[in-house]
Amino acid sequence: MAVCDLCGRESELYKVIVEGSVLEVCQSCSEYGDIIETPKEPAEEIKQKAFVEGNQEETVSEVLVSDFGERIRKARERKGLTQDKLALFLAEKEGTIHRIESGQLRPSDLLIKKLEQFLQISLKEKYKEEKKTGKDDLNFRDSKLTIGDLLGLKK
Repeated sequence: MAVCDLCGRESELYKVIVEGSVLEVCQSCSEYGDIIETPKEPAEEIKQKAFVEGNQEETVSEVLVSDFGERIRKARERKGLTQDKLALFLAEKEGTIHRIESGQLRPSDLLIKKLEQFLQISLKEKYKEEKKTGKDDLNFRDSKLTIGDLLGLKK
């Protein structure tokens, strides 16, 4: 979730042209301009939900590994390639490869696929998160707790 450029609300954002400027705004503020692009599922994380017994819900996500830069560098060195040669094979800039290996840049999904195929490595991992859907999982010290969460307690 990101913050709306107009009202500051944290929600899914729409790209909208408002008086000649391209802004990322929430759904309620999108009425002040012309929508260019609607929100999408985050590309870095693919979620699949599966209901398990009782009030348990399991979420399976595919996320980019935290040491992606080091994995790419080691795989490149195993193949005996320089950053310049790897960039040439992948049709990318050498600076992009350098920034990815140093952890300064998160590669796009397309580049992740190219790197995985060419270097024969895995840059994504599955992450399972179990979440209870009952009322006892509310954290009253959480700063993001809303009135809607509390009203859900009543049911």
